[in-house]
Amino acid sequence: MRIDKIKDTLDNIKLRLKLLFSRASVTYVYQIAPGKLRHLQVHGLGLDDKIEHAEAYGLAGRPLEGAEAFVSSILGQRSHLVATIVSDPRYRPTGDKPGEVVLWSRWGQTIWLHEDGTIRISAPTAVEVTAPEVTTNAPLINVNGTNVNITANTVAITAQSASLDCDDITFGGEDAQPVARVGDLVNVTSGSSAGLHEIVSGSSKMRVG
Repeated sequence: MRIDKIKDTLDNIKLRLKLLFSRASVTYVYQIAPGKLRHLQVHGLGLDDKIEHAEAYGLAGRPLEGAEAFVSSILGQRSHLVATIVSDPRYRPTGDKPGEVVLWSRWGQTIWLHEDGTIRISAPTAVEVTAPEVTTNAPLINVNGTNVNITANTVAITAQSASLDCDDITFGGEDAQPVARVGDLVNVTSGSSAGLHEIVSGSSKMRVG
């Protein structure tokens, strides 16, 4: 009798160990309630249940139907199932090197931490930053774009020197007037100096090519 009890106990332990972890497919994702864990409907390996989805602190994501859920049974009890990891190899980026980290989505956005220390942010449409203040500290900042638009009430640039290399510069909008440079001819319309005269000197603080 005693041996039978030991055997039953061991069989129960073995069963609970087998039930500790399972793998299933996500069939439905429920709306998350404030202050609660999200619930998933899963199917596979004897599972067809509405279960909780535990997410890492600071990271939130709504899985797609068809994603793979790795399910844990608390104390080996199928009455309390929790999806601890939900993965989706259908859309996961490839090509990452050992030690690299990629934050990604179904729609192709990625934040990629590369082995050379570079962080690359990629988005198929746009990247938006919303904050009361944004500070960038770097000895070199490069901005490359076909069109660069800055809209602000006030723009202040403080620098030891500033250079604009372009074929056409306009200050003051559509009503702006031409700017004369050293070497240009200026038409003086009255007085003893009337006529065309070459500008021979100008400000040492601003130069126009």
